[in-house]
Amino acid sequence: MVSGYSAERLVIEAMFSIVDKDRRVVDFILNNEQAKLDARISKRNLVPKARQLGISAYYLGRGLAQCLGIKNTRAVIISHDAEATTKLLDRVHWTIDNIRGPSPALGISSRNEISFPKTDSTIYIGTAGDRDFGRGDTINFLHGSEVAFWSNAKKLMAGLLQAVTPNGEVHLESTGNGAGGYFYNSCMRAQTGNSLWTLHFMNWLEHPEYQQALSEDEKMELIQDLRDGWEENKLYQMGVTLEQLAWRRRKLEELDYDLQLFKQEYPISLDECFQTSGRSIFPAVNYDARVGQWIKIDDQFWALAADVVSRTSRYVIGADVAAGVGQDRSCAEIFDLVEFRQVGEWVSDSTDPNLFAHKLKELGDFYRGAYIGVESNNHGLATLLKLVELYPPHLIHSSVEDSDSLVNYGVKTTKKTKPIILNSLRQDLAHELVIYSPVLRSELTTFVQKEDTKKLEAEDGCYDDTVIAAAIASYIRDAAALILNPPAYRLSGEELRRFDEFSLEGILAGLQKRRSASSFPIPNQVYLSGRTPTH
Repeated sequence: MVSGYSAERLVIEAMFSIVDKDRRVVDFILNNEQAKLDARISKRNLVPKARQLGISAYYLGRGLAQCLGIKNTRAVIISHDAEATTKLLDRVHWTIDNIRGPSPALGISSRNEISFPKTDSTIYIGTAGDRDFGRGDTINFLHGSEVAFWSNAKKLMAGLLQAVTPNGEVHLESTGNGAGGYFYNSCMRAQTGNSLWTLHFMNWLEHPEYQQALSEDEKMELIQDLRDGWEENKLYQMGVTLEQLAWRRRKLEELDYDLQLFKQEYPISLDECFQTSGRSIFPAVNYDARVGQWIKIDDQFWALAADVVSRTSRYVIGADVAAGVGQDRSCAEIFDLVEFRQVGEWVSDSTDPNLFAHKLKELGDFYRGAYIGVESNNHGLATLLKLVELYPPHLIHSSVEDSDSLVNYGVKTTKKTKPIILNSLRQDLAHELVIYSPVLRSELTTFVQKEDTKKLEAEDGCYDDTVIAAAIASYIRDAAALILNPPAYRLSGEELRRFDEFSLEGILAGLQKRRSASSFPIPNQVYLSGRTPTH
């Protein structure tokens, strides 16, 4: 096998043809997106994408190549509606009819099924919901097309995945269809690293066909007419070329200048791909999406690549606690108090509250004695009970009235306090806080005020754990600054009075109490050691 080329790619490029966008029959040579997908492909793949990048064509070719070359292959291809299913079947027939080399012998060739007697292999192409897939089936290759538009994807996939053989391949791809649902949730879990699936997000900016040739005069005309309302200045500053902006304008006109619809059809980020149907309470976010900055440390921990834990900086950690039984997730968001930017994120849906306390202690140690705030509702009390045994109490946030009592440790979110805590994050994101995590960015996008209940929470089918953790970090950062005293941290009198708990009088009383308890303000030297946390 050629280095970097899969066996399926060799077959596709050597034997298959395709009709290009100029209606010419050409050799099927993988384009940029198809080649990237082929190079990173695994046994379980999720592909949220912009329109017309050729991902479905690649998967059809891959499935056909396996049926022609591997004995006893059962390939199942499922689309979201009958018309799309017919088009997929027609593509497969066309590819077979136009194969470069001897034509394969065919057995069954119906409207749903094509069989290959020489390899005893079969391709079945169907529509989601038309039959109860999975029961009694054996599947070696599964391709789900436009899964975000399947009406009952969770139930259908439950049956399909049970039919896939242990070494079989599963490939799900789709353009966006709002936040929520099986495909969205699967992509969000894969983004955190807590999943067996490999996520391949495909944006339109990397597709070389999505640009329009311009003369020098046309370039000058366009650069003098960049529209803020269409976010053109912002994109140009990000490095989007004038040729790409010209193509984008043409597409916007075709879509009646519906910017949100364009972002869904041609996203440049996951949160554009999966747009909320409601209105996020976080309309302005300083999100830095440059590739390579936010890196995976392990399955639960992501961090800012450029960040080196500084001897002059100080850190605050906000934590949201879950039961650890695979439903909601325990999360920690870490902010640098001096640079005021997100530097780390820890997420797990399988860590019990007791063990989460140990993880918070490790993160606190690594970030030089970070100040930690834990949501004290429900399972949070169990985490706090263990954390006060493991970590210096003066570095665990508590109310000023009685920091010696466990019930006063942490941050309690109630109907009254939750809007205050969330508003702190809202203000920080709009003005100075920079975030790097696409998971947090996505959850901010789907965090809304429900129209029926007026509750502040994630849209149905979405998560908000990282939002709550980040809001806690934002809410307690002024208290953290007073405890940790980072250099160059500017705290105005107005900021001190943002919340009753942080009124000047309350803070002074709290600091005096902590001094009398001999727990303030010098941290244990172990928290200055710069040790890397174990995971």
